[in-house]
Amino acid sequence: MNKLPLDNSYALLMVFLAPQKTEARLLQIQQAAENNQIVWEELLYQANIQLCTPLWFSQLRKDGLLELLPSDLVEYISEIYNANEERNIQMRLALIELLSALNAASIDSILLKGASTFCDNLYGDLGSRVMGDLDVLVPADKVEQSQLILDKLGYVAIPNKGMELEGLPTDVRHHQLLQHYIPNTPVVVEIHFKLSYAMVGRMLPVETAWKNRVTVCLQTEATSVLSPSDKLILNTGHALVPHREYIRGYISLLQLTEFTNLTVRYGDEISKREWLAVAAKFGLSVAFATYAMLSSRYMDGDFVRSEGSLTFNEKRILFLGRYLEKVGIGATPLVLRGRNLFYQGLYLLKLPFWVWINPCYVEGWKNLPARLRLLFVKLLSFKSWGKV
Repeated sequence: MNKLPLDNSYALLMVFLAPQKTEARLLQIQQAAENNQIVWEELLYQANIQLCTPLWFSQLRKDGLLELLPSDLVEYISEIYNANEERNIQMRLALIELLSALNAASIDSILLKGASTFCDNLYGDLGSRVMGDLDVLVPADKVEQSQLILDKLGYVAIPNKGMELEGLPTDVRHHQLLQHYIPNTPVVVEIHFKLSYAMVGRMLPVETAWKNRVTVCLQTEATSVLSPSDKLILNTGHALVPHREYIRGYISLLQLTEFTNLTVRYGDEISKREWLAVAAKFGLSVAFATYAMLSSRYMDGDFVRSEGSLTFNEKRILFLGRYLEKVGIGATPLVLRGRNLFYQGLYLLKLPFWVWINPCYVEGWKNLPARLRLLFVKLLSFKSWGKV
């Protein structure tokens, strides 16, 4: 068992979010708290920027560790948990209503990412996971009909110029309708016709998802979810690729915790061979391995073994996760700023190739002009550099 990473709040939060802990690990945490070695303010800051505060509270409660925290901190995070639980109850009811309308129109569906956790209770309660939206996959030929259903249910589209089709081969990167929301509620829905944007959508073809899906019910409404193996592939790809997460060195602990929960719950049903094959096919073997090793090293996951010292990429991600918190509290010594500049330089060097193989990717030499056009648009626009 590894030592507690008391000098890195990002890594320490991983330890706290682990769904399963040994007695020895729990004792480590208790002793560190009793010796005032845990800076709770730093952990809270990390939990907030990682959107994991409700999950942190839930896991502390399950592990019997709440008594170690200052009482005002327990009160604060419990209020956030309760608010998220109320929000998720509204999201779940809206999802059931949407599924009822889709089923009445004979439109099949697959619930993706957070929405699917309503079916398997992956976290053990409704309040743990923060959900930005509800992702629902429908057959491509049912997208327009699904749009009409959203309109009838009172949903309003959220404009997004980046999702406008241009009539070019590079439009193939798109994967969903505009986000839709119900006014005066937290409910936001994304209707998908592919699993995800650009490269991640190619990692898990929609035909594969429909073939491997598992039929379930949410309350009384029939629907389906991805197979455990496909869930893990989508989680890993979604955590590492769409917004340049891996090359930026930013790994969401919300996603990493879900990865760990999936491997704990469905370990015997998940094909590691398929997961590794996808990683190799898309040149992401190191990225996938780094992600899984963080789960193994700090969350006691056993999907892969983490042996020996930290790899370069683990060190990079741990540093940048900690650096976010240092910037947030206004404490960035010169040596940290220098190291951050080094990692940001590596990121900028990798960025053009990432753009080329991800949003710009289209098969065939004849599509090269369209790819080059989009590459220059992405690299030279103020909007893109704002994201960078």
